[in-house]
Amino acid sequence: MIAERAATRPAGEPTDPDRLSVFRHGVASGDPTADSVVLWTRITPGSDHSSHAGVVWEVTTDPGMTRPVRSGYTITSAERDHTVKIDVDGLAPDTTYHYRFTSNGAMSEIGRTRTAPAADANIDTLELGFVAHSPWSAGCFGAYRELSTRPELAAIVHIGDYLGLGSAAVAGVSRASVGHQPATPDPISLADFRSRYELHRSDPDLQAAHSAAPWICTSPCTTSSLADDDVARNAKQAFFEWMPVREPRTGEASDRSIGFGSRVDLFMTGTRRDEGGAVQLPHDPSSWPSTNLKRLGAQWKVVASPAMVAPVNVTPLDPAAASVLAQLLSLPPGDTDVTAYPWDGLDDDRRAMLTEIDSSATDNVVFVAGDSRMSWAGDVPVRDRSVAAQFGIPPVSAAVVGDLGPAVADSVTSTVSALNDHVRHLDPSSQGFGVLLADERRLRMQIWSVSATEQHTRPAQLIAEYTVASGARRITEVNSSAVAPSAAEYAGRQ
Repeated sequence: MIAERAATRPAGEPTDPDRLSVFRHGVASGDPTADSVVLWTRITPGSDHSSHAGVVWEVTTDPGMTRPVRSGYTITSAERDHTVKIDVDGLAPDTTYHYRFTSNGAMSEIGRTRTAPAADANIDTLELGFVAHSPWSAGCFGAYRELSTRPELAAIVHIGDYLGLGSAAVAGVSRASVGHQPATPDPISLADFRSRYELHRSDPDLQAAHSAAPWICTSPCTTSSLADDDVARNAKQAFFEWMPVREPRTGEASDRSIGFGSRVDLFMTGTRRDEGGAVQLPHDPSSWPSTNLKRLGAQWKVVASPAMVAPVNVTPLDPAAASVLAQLLSLPPGDTDVTAYPWDGLDDDRRAMLTEIDSSATDNVVFVAGDSRMSWAGDVPVRDRSVAAQFGIPPVSAAVVGDLGPAVADSVTSTVSALNDHVRHLDPSSQGFGVLLADERRLRMQIWSVSATEQHTRPAQLIAEYTVASGARRITEVNSSAVAPSAAEYAGRQ
């Protein structure tokens, strides 16, 4: 292996009975700017679910909560599912803060957050954690536990399928999940979505990750199950109630950029499927990544999206393998593309976006995608050259291609490798997370593998590291000499 980190229990796991009865779902922060951050918690309702609750919030510069800088009081109620969200401003850039809430005679655990560097700040190295696709019943949340132990992270970026909707059971896939019982069917009503968030946020590893660093999350409307307008509306309301993100004003796009000094601009975008399974982009071209990249001034432009942007050809894939793979990815009948939310249904839009990046000579564009049920590294071609690099991170807990057995995994790997020269590396068998490290000379993406079938027993393993040199517009180095177990080895240890 390249490296490993010892498995640890979540730091600061709540044990106080009063705290658990009032703040059962922990604390969180998100959407950091140079002078503000969003804080979140939920007051666990009592027998009277319609009652209002008063909440005091505090922000300090020390973990002992003795040096206060901001504080306030708010009220929550059943109207917003007893959640509390405070957009705290007037903070200093690139500064670690600690926060807590008090309500009904109980104090929450103390969370840690951090503001972003000022726009002109020249920071040495920026580190961001990347996660995606964490269905409750598919496995444990060990990746979240590992990220909670990394205080060097400026933020944790979730790029799709926080609830893991549409992750139906697949024939032949068995997971001996520890600690997570089967969840109910995919939510439909607002009450359903609220209950699913409540279930997810009961997990101590997820709570630990939320309390350890600010989160930046994509919009929830990225799956075919949300193509129905009423369901999508319910999903959106619950998302903005339960997630530590700023709510867009009426008519404002949910896509947004967050700057980290002069080193990295992070652009969050999303796609969704319509009722027929076709991929959709926002109707307003001004919110597309290529348009926004022109406005970003940092050295590295990182585009986070649920969809892989580079085309992938898998046409000769064995029909039997293609059928079970499509089931794993919840693809429409007859669709055998291995990328779960591909831009391959948007060839004209993709070509226009990449051509614009190429013609404008925009360097240092990196796409990061989730939920292809594998981890990837590759170049993004337009015409006969690469214009950007792309990484696909592994899922937190969702089933991966390796779960379908050695025959399917080997068929997918060999087909993709043979027909796609721009795909530099492919690992079909690991769950885990990514860590992006950006400095003046290069950007690196580390892929860490964490077991989703066991809790707190195996160390995280660094299984690959990809490098993009500044100005190269492609991946310049792949370090995967000890990458992941083979498909056969992976199947044998399940």
